[in-house]
Amino acid sequence: MALELGTFKIPRYVRSQSQGEFLDLVKRIGEEEDINIKVRVMPPKRVISFFKGGTFDGYFPALDMLNPMEVHKSSVFYYKKDFLFSLKGKTIKSLKNKKLCLTEGYPYDPKLISRNDITFYYASSDESCLEMVIRSRVDGFVCEGLTGVAAINKLKLKNIQAHEKAISSMPVYFAFKKNEKGKQMAKKFTRIIERMRKNGDLSKLFEPAKNSVKYYLKSYDPTNN
Repeated sequence: MALELGTFKIPRYVRSQSQGEFLDLVKRIGEEEDINIKVRVMPPKRVISFFKGGTFDGYFPALDMLNPMEVHKSSVFYYKKDFLFSLKGKTIKSLKNKKLCLTEGYPYDPKLISRNDITFYYASSDESCLEMVIRSRVDGFVCEGLTGVAAINKLKLKNIQAHEKAISSMPVYFAFKKNEKGKQMAKKFTRIIERMRKNGDLSKLFEPAKNSVKYYLKSYDPTNN
């Protein structure tokens, strides 16, 4: 059976049409379920548009807030966890009345961005948000753990800390068309994901990612909520 999926570049997880942990998972599912899977990498908005228009059978990584229509979902294979990054030594017990930087175009938990007791500032990149933190223009920067740490390392910053408790955690899955093929694909993908979760292979797949942020987030595990 042939399947065409859309995705978009994500630091580490989707580096190209064949490289990254998310692609490794797709490859394994395809091999174990005997599915000929073609993956196309495009900007996020085009992926959603192509899926909605019928070009793609499905897309990943999918979040409830991004779905343009009703979909068949696979089992959750990843949790998008956002963390607060701030200047080292700064204690932030509550986000109330704080000034936070968010990255434009990044999907944040609606419960966070709907809060009216926080002042939000938007920047064009993770690095720009971190520079606002360094200059004390904001109290902190909210971003997914992996990409936040990647931005810190890119800028070679030494005075930034990550707060260990996640601000939000959103389930990520494979989304398929609301038709019979989509229903069957969701079942097949779920079967492999749950098998990998049970035997530890899912956690093992993301072990390098967990190790890459260990200095900042000791208990980070994107496979468990």
